[in-house]
Amino acid sequence: ERGVPVTKLEEAKSDRKQTGTSISFLPDPQIFTTGTEFDYKTLASRFRELAYLNAGVEMTFTDKRLELLGLEEPHIETYRYDGGIKEYVEYMNRDKDPIHEELSMSKVNAKTFRWKWHCSGAEMPTPTQC
Repeated sequence: ERGVPVTKLEEAKSDRKQTGTSISFLPDPQIFTTGTEFDYKTLASRFRELAYLNAGVEMTFTDKRLELLGLEEPHIETYRYDGGIKEYVEYMNRDKDPIHEELSMSKVNAKTFRWKWHCSGAEMPTPTQC
C-alpha cells in the first residue's frame, strides 16, 4: 500500500503472558522494479545476530514462500539466546580449540567485551571478539 497502513494497529488476543510485535511485509513491485529475492541464509544469520545482541529476546523467522521452497508448511526458525554475547562467542568457537578459559572485561566505553583465543591453524592464535 506504499507506506499506508492497511489496518489500524490491532491487539492480538492470546493466552500467552508474553508481549511483542509482529511484522510482516512484501516488497512493492512498483518501487522495486528489478525484482527482489530474499536470501534465507542472510536473513537467518542477521536474525541470529540480533537475538545474540538482545539477550532474552525471542525472534521467530517464518518463510512462507511455499512454492519456492517446495514445502506445504512455512519454514519457521526461532532464535533466543539468554546468554547474549557470551553465548555468541561460544557459538563462534564451537569448532575451535581454545587455549585458555574465557576472558572478559566489562564496562569499557559503556560496552561489554568478551573474547576467547583459539588455534585456527594459523601460526599465531587469533581472538574472536564481539
